[in-house]
Amino acid sequence: MTSSLRLVVKFGGTSISTAKNIKSVAKFIHSLSKKNQVIAVFSAVNNVTDQLLDVSEFIQKGNKDSANSLMLKIIKEHKHLAKDSVSNQKIRKKLFEKLDSNLSELEGLLHGMILLGEVTPRSLDYLISFGERLSIEIVSHALSDLK
Repeated sequence: MTSSLRLVVKFGGTSISTAKNIKSVAKFIHSLSKKNQVIAVFSAVNNVTDQLLDVSEFIQKGNKDSANSLMLKIIKEHKHLAKDSVSNQKIRKKLFEKLDSNLSELEGLLHGMILLGEVTPRSLDYLISFGERLSIEIVSHALSDLK
């Protein structure tokens, strides 16, 4: 009788920076989960945390155009990554619904921070959390795409 292990595996931003990498990570997790309980932890996609920190700095400096421009770049990159990481149309549709919900929340946060013209420790933590939240959605749907 084989005993199953409980494994915690963490993936940094570089390991999920491309659709090819995300698919490889999903296959690896799927393979591990056949004989083990797997808990997967993901960082934000490569450089996204730094970009979100840059957004907060632009807001603090009153440069809302640069903040909005960088945010649009982050959104575009995640949507492109999501599209290329999931091939099943139904799963991709669910992924985009989740991403759109998260991105709407992120845009609302950004709008509020710009209106206030300040970044509090709490709003900064909330802003940065979106890097992980977005990457988790993409990888979890890529896993569903394997089944």
